[in-house]
Amino acid sequence: DVFLRATLWALDLIPESCDVKGSGCDWLSLPSAWRYVWNNLRLAVLGAQRHHNATAMWQTAQTADEEFEDLESRLGQIHRLMDRLGEDPGLWYSNWHRAS
Repeated sequence: DVFLRATLWALDLIPESCDVKGSGCDWLSLPSAWRYVWNNLRLAVLGAQRHHNATAMWQTAQTADEEFEDLESRLGQIHRLMDRLGEDPGLWYSNWHRAS
């Protein structure tokens, strides 16, 4: 899936040091980088769900739908956090380590 490959590519570009406070992270570019990662991950999950539903039997699809809904809910929580952090590097610096 193109979105999953984009997610993994972008994730490799973000240093692990950005997961902790006080590190050598470029906090000015971090918001855009993480948005790119999470947006592509959400699109990859949506594509996987559609593909699964198109190829699975009904009972299996129903169970998978519940699992996908849970995953989408968790991804939504991260997206809401990123929305609250906005583009402010100080907010990202102060809060992102809790989410990572």
